[in-house]
Amino acid sequence: MNTLERLSVDAGDGALRVYAKGSAARAPLLILHGMQDVAASWFPLADALTSTFRVYLPDLRGHGESHMPGRYHFNDFVYDLHRTLDRSEEHTSELQSPDHLVCRLLL
Repeated sequence: MNTLERLSVDAGDGALRVYAKGSAARAPLLILHGMQDVAASWFPLADALTSTFRVYLPDLRGHGESHMPGRYHFNDFVYDLHRTLDRSEEHTSELQSPDHLVCRLLL
């Protein structure tokens, strides 16, 4: 089983916690949790996907171990995800989320 890495991403007004699992040689996959949830809810799925992907699981702003800046505008969440993708230094080939509007805006 692959080790779960704990990364920190600078979001400008605080830090985001991003978990990564799987070999850096694999295609990246970013999985987003829904509102009022946390990245850890996807850990079992990430375990199953590491044979194919390097999985990135961010705690969105105000959730889990990420900062709580006091403002939660949709554009801030999109900016945070762009920062997360920049931090990975890879181009994400797949993006999965229960919030399909976010997926469409990022892709």
